[in-house]
Amino acid sequence: MSEKRHHFRYVLWFPVTLVLPDGRAIGAICRDASVGGLLVSSPVLVAGGSPVTCSFRLSTAPSEKEQVTTGRILRCDRNDDDLELVFPYRVAVEFSPPPLDIEETLKRAESKLRPPGSP
Repeated sequence: MSEKRHHFRYVLWFPVTLVLPDGRAIGAICRDASVGGLLVSSPVLVAGGSPVTCSFRLSTAPSEKEQVTTGRILRCDRNDDDLELVFPYRVAVEFSPPPLDIEETLKRAESKLRPPGSP
């Protein structure tokens, strides 16, 4: 299988709210993020191709603004890892368009969350 990703992925876990076209808001957990989108663990199955609005904050600091962006669901699969009981689905979201300042925000969050002594 060839690599299809065009953007560097940051392994970051943070809460995300997905708002579907019918107005349903789904609380999810981000597993990794990039300039192009998010991979989240979700408690509900979401149809691929659905438009979605994502909102999230990478820090609880008062200066950290909430990111709100639109996109679409690329795919939704079973989640076979340790979060399966609470979040049985893994959802790939593609931003459309990507937030302008997301790369710097992701880099900053990764540097704060990197364990001591890691590269």
